[in-house]
Amino acid sequence: MKFIIRRIKRAVRVLWFIAKNKRGSQLVEEGMLLGISLVSMAIVATMATNMLNSIKNIYDSARNSLDQFLTKVLRDDFDKIWNFVFGKG
Repeated sequence: MKFIIRRIKRAVRVLWFIAKNKRGSQLVEEGMLLGISLVSMAIVATMATNMLNSIKNIYDSARNSLDQFLTKVLRDDFDKIWNFVFGKG
């Protein structure tokens, strides 16, 4: 645990030194902007994935409902039609 804290402190010192340097501050700024853009893109991608999953679930639910309806209707009515056509009813 101490090792991780020392590494973080060292990284903060390096970033602070680079930020004070005129040339390095632009690099830090660009790095931060790239990081923010990557996080934003990940959030948008996650939202799009969730929306597509919701649409897929709605489609599957509607398809299952239609299958159940057609199975019930066709089973009952098909027996009546079959019996009527072939004279058993």
